[in-house]
Order: sequence, then C-alpha cells, then structure tokens
Amino acid sequence: MKKKNTVLVLIAIVTLFSFVAFATYAFFNVGNLNVSNVANFVATSEQNNMVFDTIGGEMLLNVTRANMSQASSGSIAAQNTTTLTINFQANTSYNMVCSYDIIYEWTSNDKYQVHTSGVTDNEFTVQAVLASNSHVNEGINNIKSESDLTAAVGQNNSAVVVSGAQIDGMGTTINTAVWTLSSKFHNVDANQIALSDKSYTGRFKVDNVSCIGGTVSSQETLAAYLVNTASKSGTSAVGNSPWILTTDHPGEWRYAGKNPDNYIQFNSELWRIIGVMPNMTYCTGTFSDNSCTDTKTGTLVKIVRNSTDGTSAWHTSTANNWYNASLKSTLQSKTYASDSHVVAAYWHIYGMDANSGTAYSSLPNGAVDKLYNRERNINNAGGLYQNNPGFWYGKVGLAYPSDYGYSTTGSSSGTYSRIGCQNTTLYNWNSGAYLSDCANNGWLRYANVTSSAPSSGSSQWLITPASERADYAFLINSNGRLTRGTLTTSTYTVRPVVYLSPETIVTTGNGKWNSPYQIS
Repeated sequence: MKKKNTVLVLIAIVTLFSFVAFATYAFFNVGNLNVSNVANFVATSEQNNMVFDTIGGEMLLNVTRANMSQASSGSIAAQNTTTLTINFQANTSYNMVCSYDIIYEWTSNDKYQVHTSGVTDNEFTVQAVLASNSHVNEGINNIKSESDLTAAVGQNNSAVVVSGAQIDGMGTTINTAVWTLSSKFHNVDANQIALSDKSYTGRFKVDNVSCIGGTVSSQETLAAYLVNTASKSGTSAVGNSPWILTTDHPGEWRYAGKNPDNYIQFNSELWRIIGVMPNMTYCTGTFSDNSCTDTKTGTLVKIVRNSTDGTSAWHTSTANNWYNASLKSTLQSKTYASDSHVVAAYWHIYGMDANSGTAYSSLPNGAVDKLYNRERNINNAGGLYQNNPGFWYGKVGLAYPSDYGYSTTGSSSGTYSRIGCQNTTLYNWNSGAYLSDCANNGWLRYANVTSSAPSSGSSQWLITPASERADYAFLINSNGRLTRGTLTTSTYTVRPVVYLSPETIVTTGNGKWNSPYQIS
C-alpha cells in the first residue's frame, strides 16, 4: 500500500452532565452539547481544507417521585437523548477516512462510589447509538454504567464510550455521522437513598481524531497490504453484516461473510477480492492461450467481477475440456483480459464426480477442504474425463467450488458456524439451516451487489468440470446449492475471475462499496 499521511485533530468543546438525587428520586440535567471544530489538512495541495466538525444539542433528564413509585423494578424511570452530529468533507479527489473516539470525562469529588447496597443491576447508564449509513462505522461501542465510572474521590477520570468509529469522504460531498446520546435512570428493587444529596458532573467529547488518505511516502503491494495492514474483520458498509479476512490454508487469506468490504476498482468497474493466494505460478515469458515459455512463483490477489458479464452456455458442444470451451474463448477477448494488472496464471482444472448422490453431493466432514483438494489434485484426489487437461495457463477464468465454500462466515447464533458449514456438503446448502446459516452468509453467492444489501443469489458457472462424463460442469445455483449443469443447454450467469500481478500497488480506498480499493 502507498502509505498515507496522518493528522490528529483534537475536539475539546464538551457538554456538561450533572445530576442531584434526593431520597427516592433523582434529577439529571445535561447542558448544551456543542462540539465544533475545523481541521485543515495541509499535507499536500490536493488535501487542503479538509473539514471535520461536530454539532450537538441539549438534553434534560428529569426523574420525579411519581416516576419512581410507579415504575417496576428494572424499568426505566426516566430517560432523555440528544444528537451528536459529525460532518466530514474531504475536499480531495482521494478517499479520506477519519477515525475518532467519543469520551466521557468526569470529576469524582462528590460521586457515590458504589451501587446502592445489594444492587447488581445498573442504576444509571450512558449510551451512544449510531444511525446506519454506508459512510460510517461505529467501531467498538459500549454502554457505560455507574459501575464503569467509579473512581477515587478527587481524581479526574475518563471512559471511552465509543472507540475507533470511522467516517469517510471524497471530494466536496459532506458525509454525516449521527449519534444519539442517551442517559437513563433505572429503577431498582432497593432503597436508593445512597444517591441522596450527591452530585455527578462530567462531559462528552469527540477526541483522538485521526485521518488518513491520499499522499504517498512509500509503496506497498495490494497483497502485502491485505495480509499485513488491512482489517481482518468488520461490519459491512452495506447491510451491516459481519465479515472476516481469514486463513484456511497456510499463506492464503480469504474474505468471508454475506457482504464483506472487499471491493476493488478494476478495469473501470467494481470487482471484489476473493483472497490472497501464495505460491501461485504465473507466466513471465512468451504467453499464448494454454502455454507459456517461462514462469515464476509469487503471491497473487484473486478477484471476481461484482456484477455478472451476461449469461452463456459453458460450451457449445458436450465436451467439458476448458481448453476448447466457448466460454473460455469469450472471456479471453474481454477488455479486462488485456489489463496490465492481470497475469496469465496457472489454473487448476481437475474435475470431480458430478453424479447425483455420490462424490460432491455426499461428501463427509471437511467437505470444502475435499473440494479444494480435488480441484488441485492434491494426493491424487482429482479426476479427469478421458484426455481432459488438469491445468491451463490463461488470464480470465471462473471461480472454483471451494471459493464458494470458503466465502461463508456461517452463523454465530444458528445451527452452523463457519467450521460447521465447511464440514457439510455444499449440495445441501439450498434449504433449512444450511441455507440460512451457510449459503446466505457466503458473499460469492450474490452478484450485482449495489447500495442495497444482497437478498437473492445468482446462478453462476464455475470453472470445474465433471470427471465422470463429458456434458457437465459445476455451478452455484441461485438457491445456494453447489450443483452441476449441462454444458450446452444451460445458460447461467458469468462472473469472470482474474489474478492480479504481484507488483500491483494499492493507492487508496478502504474496500467498502462506496470506497473500493484503488490500484496502480
């Protein structure tokens, strides 16, 4: 990655928070929250006049004696909210990303130091909630209670309510993060006389602002950036679903999740990163389709087109030899085949048994790993129909069945975790918990993802042929199942796949749909 300059901006105008409690009721008063500042980013002429400012409102919380007497134990006796708005204008042609914290500070001169005697539930809480927006990320967000805010009398203290929140921007468009700050007084089944005649004064502030983007002091390849620097997990900018960048085989890194932030700008189109693939053989000599005079081994980044490139039969005749497939020839004539970032890679095209009820459709535990081994003929696990080749040198291909299997996170609360999904047969991913936990959380199932979260799959061809008969090749069905299709009579969508050169440099972007990685 090309390194980016970093600027720190401290925002220190804050809000006053106090409460006074008498006997069995309490009074909370929050004064003006007016946090504002302008930060000029002057590292380069392209990035002058970046603006980061925040604007707050007023919050007043009043707990009456009547509220306390009518409320049941564990209920909210009183609550109120105010809005904290963060505006960011990058004023640059580069994508900029600012991270920041929301901090609560207080002085403990008169603060009661413990809960009401015998109470383990919260009596008082402060919370920040971020409105969903594709340009923002809430970072690590916690509810803070009085048990988090205890401290020695007379000391100045602070607690991070939100850490590592992010907002991005490009050009003169103003992007906005809207936080709702709420304070709540909780009724408890105990005498809250300990709150009597005490005061509690504090303030919120936005702090630790750090912005990156644009300028370059050194270079880092896309592959190195993804392995060493890029986030390995997050919540997707579109759909707010969890994703990971993880390893399933030594040195390999793959994106998994329903809609991970793995977008990349390539060929003036939106593509997506399948993963980082080590020890890949690619052509450095004279190349012609299916052959190469000299090769090299390196780490390549594998990407797939976000949208489909039309529909097609796999081949115009019933012969599943990828060398001769009409779809292969069509893909090599596309503009992205001649892009300078694309290398002619060594593709494994071993087949597997496609008969219903055997092989791929009834794999035991470790199903996805077994697909991986068969595609590559590891330990002679693959198969070839008659004289079909087991490899191919080319620039544009299709995904493997295992690429689909590794693209899921599984479910954190359902029947199948990611490991559980990997240990099940992908042929069964079209129904029940297999569908809801495995297929629905595998991003490679979805094509043409836009600013809306994906909701339906796309039937798409894969590069892997059947090994026991000539007229079949594999595909991901729109219902989530890994299955087979007849070469000539089935027309399914085509999502081209390429490998990027090891020298490909990342210049900017964060992988989100609206801020894809840019390369040079």
